[in-house]
Amino acid sequence: MKIRALYIIIFAAITGFFILLVTSGKSPEEAIVGSWKEVSWEYEKVNKTNDGESFTKLIDDNVKTEIMENLIIHKAEVWRFTSDGKLYLHNGNKPSTALDWKLKGRGHILKLNYQDNKTEYYDLSELNNNKLVLYFDIDLQVKGIVKMTFERI
Repeated sequence: MKIRALYIIIFAAITGFFILLVTSGKSPEEAIVGSWKEVSWEYEKVNKTNDGESFTKLIDDNVKTEIMENLIIHKAEVWRFTSDGKLYLHNGNKPSTALDWKLKGRGHILKLNYQDNKTEYYDLSELNNNKLVLYFDIDLQVKGIVKMTFERI
């Protein structure tokens, strides 16, 4: 009888601890709210050249500009997510652009909607109090995945 009570107590403690962990953390939609500044762009995965050599991981400004031509979102330096589902993009002295944002899936897909119904998807791989990491696929010069890293400001 004592062993049975001991199992019940242990099961209740583990269940309570699990529920506490699940309910105490912020949801990804709450955690992303705030201002984020781009700090780096680099290749996460990239195909090798015909010679078998890899490209350098760091993306220089010329390649970044070429990639940005098809992605309006990346012309911003500061991204400000608000809790009402708006994303404001700030780039120096230019007026900010407003988009709609939403996290999909298990909170790991960032969906951005432009006012002209254009949609972009990013893979949200890391989100904590100080760091936001997004990935997206490119097919420009090299086929690969670009890693964008942000710091909270």
